[in-house]
Amino acid sequence: MTRASPSSPRLGLHRLPEAVLEGAQISGHRTALSAAVGAETLRAGDRTPAKVAVIGTGYISRTTLEVFAGLGWSCDRLAVFDLDHERAESFASESRKLPSRLTAEVSVAATLREAVADANVVLFATTAVMPRLSESSRFKDDAVVLHMSLRDLTPEAMAGAVHVVDDVSHALREKTSLALAVEQGTVERQDISPVGDLLSGTVKPDRGTRAVYSPFGLGSLDIALAQLVLDRARDAAGVVSVPGFTCTS
Repeated sequence: MTRASPSSPRLGLHRLPEAVLEGAQISGHRTALSAAVGAETLRAGDRTPAKVAVIGTGYISRTTLEVFAGLGWSCDRLAVFDLDHERAESFASESRKLPSRLTAEVSVAATLREAVADANVVLFATTAVMPRLSESSRFKDDAVVLHMSLRDLTPEAMAGAVHVVDDVSHALREKTSLALAVEQGTVERQDISPVGDLLSGTVKPDRGTRAVYSPFGLGSLDIALAQLVLDRARDAAGVVSVPGFTCTS
């Protein structure tokens, strides 16, 4: 985190360090919180899906489930899939310990298709660089797909869905699934909505149509969350404050 020097006539002309923060957890929680915003918006506040599928069992998926649990989400079934079966088993075991009905029944799926079948909410949080799921028919007609890893779906699998992002121009960069779908014409750019339009009521979510939420991730949100962490941590036990750290002399 940095801030402008009091002597600076314009913001950004001269900036000094304000704090040293560990960024990976902040960014990870921002991603998880973004997933929750997308899910709750596209499901019109309904926190009770019958089945949730988690594809990819790393830090982002674990943090997202923790956020969902903290918000009071519940489901009858949680299906987990990872290319590393042992990793998936370990993730499932840890998920059962969450203090929430979110984990009422946890299973490890043998295949990706098995995991997403009949799921009301699907979370993709993988390290995929090439799409691995090519058939949109594998999803329920009204599924909410939280496509946090951005590159798991082929353009064909993106077709026929409502598409929501954080920022349209950002989401169409770096060969994401959505960018490829727009390039190939399976998704029209004008049909992509920023999540802010849904939050403001400008656009209404269609609960009867499959929705794919593909937030690219905005650095400004990391900064905002980091500022919140900093504000709450100033007087916390174990936090070291250094007098004069932002000295301008």
